[in-house]
Amino acid sequence: MNKGISTYITIGEWIFKILLLNLYWFIFSVLGLFIVGIFPATVALFATIRQDIKTEDDIKLFQQFIHYYKQEFIKSNILGYILTAATAVLLFNVQVLGRLDSSLLNSTLMVMTYILLAIIALVSVFIFPIYVHYHFSVLGYIKYSAILVIGKPLHTIAMLILIAATCYLYYIVPGFIPALGVSLLAYIIMRTAFSFFATPEQ
Repeated sequence: MNKGISTYITIGEWIFKILLLNLYWFIFSVLGLFIVGIFPATVALFATIRQDIKTEDDIKLFQQFIHYYKQEFIKSNILGYILTAATAVLLFNVQVLGRLDSSLLNSTLMVMTYILLAIIALVSVFIFPIYVHYHFSVLGYIKYSAILVIGKPLHTIAMLILIAATCYLYYIVPGFIPALGVSLLAYIIMRTAFSFFATPEQ
């Protein structure tokens, strides 16, 4: 087969996978009314992408996705809502501090709150790749994600640049959002994270 045609077929197959995975993520998030569906669907998305990256042969995407969705349903929701609750508390803290009179203590607390929010945001970038790659406790995933963010600043910056570039692509071509939105971002994050995981995988 002509090399050029083979490349087009490979790219086409990859795009088709991303489209399907995005569809699966949306359907299974809706099945859980988003409230209890979005976190297991996101974990299933990352786990399926990881499996596809690891395996040279084609995998059965739907079977893999639904397997991880069911398997990680409870644990992923616990992890997701711990992060959600922490973020909500910090955002509430910002609202409260913003209503208080300006003072050195108030300014210090506000800065600390924003720093914690930034840390949670960075941890959230790594939490799903780590979740599907290692066996930890729920709090262990958060701890290891924080260690990775602090211990690999260059990788963190590279990840953020790639995420920003993808979001910019969505901004200039909004039509990509419903078709590729979550799954393309997940693929970029998982592919990048997979390349620098140092300890044995699960």
